[in-house]
Amino acid sequence: MVFRVENIIGDSCATYCSSVGKSPKNYQLRGVDCYVRMAELSDLVQGSNGSTPKDFLAKKVPKGAEKVVEYQVDFVGMFFYCRGTALIPKEE
Repeated sequence: MVFRVENIIGDSCATYCSSVGKSPKNYQLRGVDCYVRMAELSDLVQGSNGSTPKDFLAKKVPKGAEKVVEYQVDFVGMFFYCRGTALIPKEE
């Protein structure tokens, strides 16, 4: 199952954790990133198949992640470069 794009947010790790009453220490932090070629999208915002850069990043999120925080996307040459930090709950 692909990670839900609704769970990819721009908030910082600290902001997200305080909003859910947890500490960053409750999570393993793992960076995720991907490049998306312009040819894979029909325009700068949304592809003809409904895909956005977040959809491509969602495919790279590790299993068990609760949220991806600090999401950023940049346009580099003919690519979108997407990145964020996956929060994976530590087992208690």
